[in-house]
Amino acid sequence: MIRRIAVVALGGLRRGAVASLARRDAEFAAAQGDQVTLVALGGREEPLSLPSGVRIVRVGGPLPKTARHLRRRAAGLSRLLELVAAAPAIGAVVRSHDVVVSHGGLEAALASTLPGRARTVFRMHNYQAGVAAAGRSYRRGERWLFAVADRVGVRRSNAVVAVSATLADQVARGAGRRPEVAINGLTPAATPDVDAPRDVDVLFVGRLVAEKGVRLLPDLAGVLREGETLVVAGQGVLGADLARTLAPSPRARLLGEVPAHQVPSLMARAKIVVVPSLDEPYGMVVVEALTAGACVVASAVGGIPEILADGEGGRLLPPGATAAWRAEVRRLLDDPTARKALVAAGRQHAARHDESKTLPALHGVYAG
Repeated sequence: MIRRIAVVALGGLRRGAVASLARRDAEFAAAQGDQVTLVALGGREEPLSLPSGVRIVRVGGPLPKTARHLRRRAAGLSRLLELVAAAPAIGAVVRSHDVVVSHGGLEAALASTLPGRARTVFRMHNYQAGVAAAGRSYRRGERWLFAVADRVGVRRSNAVVAVSATLADQVARGAGRRPEVAINGLTPAATPDVDAPRDVDVLFVGRLVAEKGVRLLPDLAGVLREGETLVVAGQGVLGADLARTLAPSPRARLLGEVPAHQVPSLMARAKIVVVPSLDEPYGMVVVEALTAGACVVASAVGGIPEILADGEGGRLLPPGATAAWRAEVRRLLDDPTARKALVAAGRQHAARHDESKTLPALHGVYAG
């Protein structure tokens, strides 16, 4: 039976982990014979190349000048305006598809509230009501908006899927319903050559925002010796501050945003990938680093300990514990044998995240 599935990702389809996961959801469903529609906001991105069976519907449109200014000042309220403008088109999607999968709380709240016959699925990558203390870069009003949307989406959607057991437990405590758990996956990569030269000593990849722990990066740059480098790939609201702080260091390089398809090759050049997050519902960057054969030093928060155990694929440290992070990064840089042992164990952990295993399970949830 051919089903009509809509995958809604209003935050975009080109940049970031959620966009990549939404595209892979759509591609896998199409490969199973479903008719798939990717739903995104209009006026933001260049066209994407997608396989047959997947079409893109752009809803809403470019915001007027005043609303674009609001996006820079208050991203959450801007998203709400965009969603209100797109509501009629999303309502049409709900009425014309068998399954609607939402990759965001605002989208899930709307899709599950509008009248229609579709089975609504909320794929949760975080839970805004539970992260206010973790340094989220939203203003208080925006956090409230996202938290309310998450609760509505959780309570009204036909199915809710969380990316980790930790996130599922958090949602159960806050919204009174425990989601199913379906971990994210990656396309299997060739086994990396662990003995190949790696010219990036320490690498950070991610958004340059408070909850990613980026304020620790200048401290890590301080333990590097002559000829060693810290490379930072990403952009965000703390980018300018970080650039100013790291500017005096000859051992730090800021690359800005790196296209998603270039991240694996960048990680394959890294000896150590650091993930100093203050909050991390899952930690896809950890899986990417393990797959690329890098040694991982990550915060013991959120879903990260579900991906690897301390000393089995990487090192887990308390978030924000500057002295411990500095000491461990320096120790691993000085001990290639220890790094190699962690990398070998890390490949075994990464194998759990082969998307040939994870996507069929997720597709089963969509089917109901």
